[in-house]
Amino acid sequence: MKVNSYYRIMGVDPSSQFVGLSIIDVDFIDNLVTVRHSETIKGSQCLSKRKDLLDYHPNRFVRLNGYRDYFTQIINRWQPHNVACEAAYMGRFPAAYQALVECITTLQLVVYDYNPTLSFSTYDPPTVKKAVGASGKSKDKEDIFKALSALPLIYDGVVLENLDEHACDSLAVALTEYRNILNN
Repeated sequence: MKVNSYYRIMGVDPSSQFVGLSIIDVDFIDNLVTVRHSETIKGSQCLSKRKDLLDYHPNRFVRLNGYRDYFTQIINRWQPHNVACEAAYMGRFPAAYQALVECITTLQLVVYDYNPTLSFSTYDPPTVKKAVGASGKSKDKEDIFKALSALPLIYDGVVLENLDEHACDSLAVALTEYRNILNN
């Protein structure tokens, strides 16, 4: 008799405007990956739920608090064994980098509040792309989708074709963590 055992990973593609979030379950015995959940959280929705704070705080701060609330709900619902996040990349726009760092820090605090011993990993964008079979130098957002389409994944209630670039990126981050675990 086979025991249902899995290792659950939450992958996150951070941003101050759109956050991709995916949950995968990994069966290390049969080497199967099941995509359980994938979505994009819109910062504007977080903002509209916290309008009462806009008189007192800047938009980004209010969005981050909305993300914090949503991250908390997702972590409590799915109870991941670890969390992986795409790392902030310092490009030509320091303000965008700062927003990414703030989003990642918000997620890290939620993870810590949930379980201080829960693993939290970050991966740079080229590593994430390569882990799913895309070119690490690719700038084409469709490349991640194409790479995910070629992988032998089981989709449980998730339709890959319905996912936007943020959800696809978060799925790629979760799969990067899976591959990292396999290799270590």
